Amino acid sequence: MSPVIAQEHLTYRQLADRVKTEMRAAYASISDPEGDPLPRSYYYAHGALLYEPVPRNAVATVKRKEALLTHVIPTLIRQIRPRLFALAVPVVVRGSGSEQAWVQVLDAERSEVWRAEVVRREGRRPRVGEWFDGAPDTWEGRLMDAIRAAMR
Repeated sequence: MSPVIAQEHLTYRQLADRVKTEMRAAYASISDPEGDPLPRSYYYAHGALLYEPVPRNAVATVKRKEALLTHVIPTLIRQIRPRLFALAVPVVVRGSGSEQAWVQVLDAERSEVWRAEVVRREGRRPRVGEWFDGAPDTWEGRLMDAIRAAMR
């Protein structure tokens, strides 16, 4: 696991706001105008926030993404036993080709997703637009079921 950030009490909303802010900063720090930040997972347990960048090769294919969401992350959740979990990922929306940043936050009772358009302009770093609620049904389907089950 990556560095631990001491945080005596972190609410669901505070974690969501923090991860959205960090995702925006990750895009702003990219030197390659065509680059993307690494996906990141966050685990809030026992008064500490742990975060872990997800290696690019773990999301390089659909099969690897499915393994990450249905096996790897749920296993980490069962070991760490976080009160809160968040996942931040860059996404290209199939069909439309639009690019978005997604943040999902879960606890044992609920799961919420925020999305923001990623704007790219020639020779400039990508910029993350305003966040809005909601995710397509494909995101909330079976791939997230294993993570939700591990949080309970």
